[in-house]
Amino acid sequence: MKEDLNKIQWYLGLSTVKGIGPSRYRTLLNTFGSAKGVFEQSRAKLEQLLSADAVDQILAFRPDKNDFVQKQLEAIESYGANFIPIDSEHYPYLLKQISTAPPFIFASDLFKKADEVAIAMVGTRKPSYYGKGVAEQFAAEFANKGITVVSGFADGVDTAAHRSCLKHGGRTIAVFGCGLEVIYPYFNSKLYREIKEKGILVSEFPMGTKPDAINFPQRNRIISGLSLGTVVIEAGLKSGALITSSYALHQNREVFAVPGTINSPESEGTNRLLQKGAKLVTSVEDILEEFPFIIVPKEEREEAYQQVSSLTEDEKKIYDALDFNPQHIDVLVKAGDFEMSHALSILLALELKGLIKQIPGKRFVRV
Repeated sequence: MKEDLNKIQWYLGLSTVKGIGPSRYRTLLNTFGSAKGVFEQSRAKLEQLLSADAVDQILAFRPDKNDFVQKQLEAIESYGANFIPIDSEHYPYLLKQISTAPPFIFASDLFKKADEVAIAMVGTRKPSYYGKGVAEQFAAEFANKGITVVSGFADGVDTAAHRSCLKHGGRTIAVFGCGLEVIYPYFNSKLYREIKEKGILVSEFPMGTKPDAINFPQRNRIISGLSLGTVVIEAGLKSGALITSSYALHQNREVFAVPGTINSPESEGTNRLLQKGAKLVTSVEDILEEFPFIIVPKEEREEAYQQVSSLTEDEKKIYDALDFNPQHIDVLVKAGDFEMSHALSILLALELKGLIKQIPGKRFVRV
């Protein structure tokens, strides 16, 4: 379901106000209910949160007179892009949890519930035969287990991971450092079309944005933000893959590294990650050991997701309070404002429906 263009113009307009970063943007949405709601406020209310200059920009904004907004609306409609603001129910759950989550993203399709079980795969643009083979092997196994593969569409490891995932019937997400409709690198045009058909293309950058070098480190936080963990496969000391792994650590996500030969410059970065505490992995099973509570057969998980829409109001309160990090029952009782006995009955119902699992220590997680 695409956002109405009239609604989109206010989100775009708010993004043009200088001095409003992701955190302040989210605060404004939470305070005033929507992007349009921000523009409807008085100067006095806005000045409680913003500088005088920012308030002047907001009060002077007219969407029909703003060239940037109008061109973006035309491009969104022409491409058929999904514009997904952070306060939308369609915004990716995992991405929303990071402090630097973009205020909105452009996507070729809507995310599925299954995309919450995603692993990022990143690495050098010039992998060895070994590195390319590992990327293909891991992506194929993730695909067979119903785990979404996230990467950056770059040459090398990224491309190998995307292609192998699709080849084996899996789902993959490509995060761009340019506009959604800008194919970069261009030789990946065929892969672009395949991902658009079977997966999702994602960008936080306005439509038509060129692939400038400064954009790619910024987009890497989205790669890790969409994922439960990041696997680094061959990376030099200055590789962008190390930036992605750094973001993952700051986002409290898992970081994995595939060991490489000590004689290869393309393995210096991954070997350095291992020295600093990244988990050494030689197989997909090594990665899945860190997420024992989410790995269930693909068919079971898809069947379970279909039941979410039929949850009762109380069941939904508990379910929404859960994620893939174990939550103690006391937290869930507080989240729903329930009596303990009522909370236990709801948890049992959700477990019987295959939507959650109980793990030791009176803790619960989604599946």
